[in-house]
Parts: sequence; structure tokens; C-alpha cells
Amino acid sequence: MKLDRKVIILLFFICSIFTLTMVFLSEYSLAIFGLVFTLFTTILLFINNKDNKNPYTKFKSEITGIIKTYDSILVNILDLPNLEEKKIVNASSFRDLVNAEYEFKKPIFYIFKDDYAEFILINKEEAYILIKKYDDEMVTPLEEYLAELEKNSDVKEYEKFNNLDKTGVFVSKDDKEYKVSPVWKKEKLKSLNDKEEANSAVDEEFALPKRK
Repeated sequence: MKLDRKVIILLFFICSIFTLTMVFLSEYSLAIFGLVFTLFTTILLFINNKDNKNPYTKFKSEITGIIKTYDSILVNILDLPNLEEKKIVNASSFRDLVNAEYEFKKPIFYIFKDDYAEFILINKEEAYILIKKYDDEMVTPLEEYLAELEKNSDVKEYEKFNNLDKTGVFVSKDDKEYKVSPVWKKEKLKSLNDKEEANSAVDEEFALPKRK
């Protein structure tokens, strides 16, 4: 059970006064006894101060400690990098980012504001990220950016498959019908009469039974 800070301070003063009194009375054995208790209460005060440190102060200390310790592999940036088309990998700790930096030899970009810190390591098609924030309920700019990327990606996938049938071109060949779509073929067919170009673009897996 933790002692109240006021109780510890009271014990500290009592022990200090007792020790000084014993020294004044030449009762050195008792003075040593009082000194031991004074040191003990001093240690309790130190532990109590550490445990009761303001959460915001602890957060700031953690981030500044990371920046000072790993300054050689960190790059402070003002704006978020372009993460489109990147596979996002969430790091569980800063140590994971350090290990990734050691393996890929890539710098760790970071943005540090009053109540959050964002760390990003980009390697080819992957982006390793770590977000630390004072308030877990807040949404950081990086989180907003990633959510927007995910939303846009979902929209593109929906449009792709929703328009698949609408963009089809049917070309008859050997009693079969083939479906060619710009979704699968980047260049659109200019004319249905150009059978050779059409047939070369058709994949057999899209062959459909001939319509009657």
C-alpha cells in the first residue's frame, strides 16, 4: 500500500528533527538511528514523486528521451510523406522501428507535437508506422490520413467491380463469345470489326457460351 505524500513528508521532518536533536544531545547512537530513518523517508519521497509524475510530463519525457537517444537515425519532418500504394505495417513499439531501420538502412521520419508523436519508416512498398499520443481518444493527422487512404481505396475497388459489366465488349469467334473489359485491358478496342486485335486481347477464361 502506497503512503500518502503528506504522511511521508511529515515522517521526513520528524526523523530530521529527531536526528538533529540527538546530535545536539551527543546521543550519537540515537542520531544514527534517526539518520537511517531520514534517509529511508527521503527514498520514499523520491519514489512517490516518480510514481505521481504528471501523465503529460511522463509522455513528453518518453518522446524527448526517444529523440535524444536515437537522434542519428531520426529525421524530423514538417509534413506527412505520401503513403499512397504503400502497405501499412503498424509497429508495436519503437524498438520494432529501430530493428526495421537496422535491417533496411532507412531513416525514421517523425513529427512531434505537444500531445502526439508520429514515426514513419518507408521501405519500398511498405510503410512502418508508430503513433504515440497523450490522449488515446484523440485522432492524429496520420490516423486521419490513413483513414482517408483506406476510404479512397474502398471506393476505387467498388467502382472497378461495379463498372466491370458496363464496360464489356463482346466479340464473336468460333461459336463463342468473349468479354473484354477496360478493367482488364488498359487500351479500349476501337472497332468490333478489328477481329484480330480483339481476339488477341481476349483471355480464354472469359469465354462464354454462344448466345442463341
